[in-house]
Amino acid sequence: MREKTGVFAKIRRLGGFTIVELLVAAVMLSIISLAAFQFYGREHQVYSVQEEIVNAQQNARIALDELTVNVMSAGADLPAGFAPVISYNANPDTIVIRYNKNGCFITVGDHTQIQQARPIHTHDTVTCFDLYIGQQVYLVHLNPSPGEPSGEWFTLTGTSYNNGNGWQEISHLENLQGEPKPGDYVLVLEEAKYYIDSTSSDTARAHPRLMKIRNGQAPQIYAEDIVDLQFVYILGGAVPDTVDDIEAAGRNARDIQNVQIMVQSRTQKRDPHWPTDGGYRLRTLTSEVHLRNLNLL
Repeated sequence: MREKTGVFAKIRRLGGFTIVELLVAAVMLSIISLAAFQFYGREHQVYSVQEEIVNAQQNARIALDELTVNVMSAGADLPAGFAPVISYNANPDTIVIRYNKNGCFITVGDHTQIQQARPIHTHDTVTCFDLYIGQQVYLVHLNPSPGEPSGEWFTLTGTSYNNGNGWQEISHLENLQGEPKPGDYVLVLEEAKYYIDSTSSDTARAHPRLMKIRNGQAPQIYAEDIVDLQFVYILGGAVPDTVDDIEAAGRNARDIQNVQIMVQSRTQKRDPHWPTDGGYRLRTLTSEVHLRNLNLL
């Protein structure tokens, strides 16, 4: 048969793809695009979940490191009769840790009076307080009168030596709430209270956080999305024991040998594909700390 020539043949050659071919190509492109978007979506979700988990682990690590270092210091250079650790078995737990920052403390002498213009007198050397002028130090009332606190913070304004009677003195800025009595003492105390806040605000309810109160000041957020904090105290002494609350067990905090710490954090966002714990991924870290300073008390 003779090949067609002329205008009609030229039109056929220039016609391109048929409608069926275009439809097949469009369907294939849609399938490929959908697969690519699904792959991207899965990868993005995996990346987001991993990022959330890493952040949760970092928050738990920050909290645990802070607690470990401070618990390890508990009791350092504290005078007798002053509790190095105060425990609250509250689920999540609360702990108060105390230690003497520089080993310096003075015993109040018998010339001290409540007259607020007068300094606190002592026969002890006060020069170790010189570096802390303008900072908060702590007065311990061993036998407080009714209405007086067992201890209080005050701002140290100066130290001096009274040549007239041989007393050394430290001066305070604030009016004291209790009378400094003979046998009371003043020290450069480091006190840290740790607890979990999950109720104080909508933000706290959505994102519980580890709080720190340092030396009686306002609470500060130390780590976010911390949902649980637990302490177990391993006691020595005449009756070795393991307790969750020292005071409730009627034990002395100075009997503590080790403290087991558990910190649990969670992701900031829920994972809709995670079936437990309300969609949050949880991470738990633990540590056991030996309280070396208490063995010296």
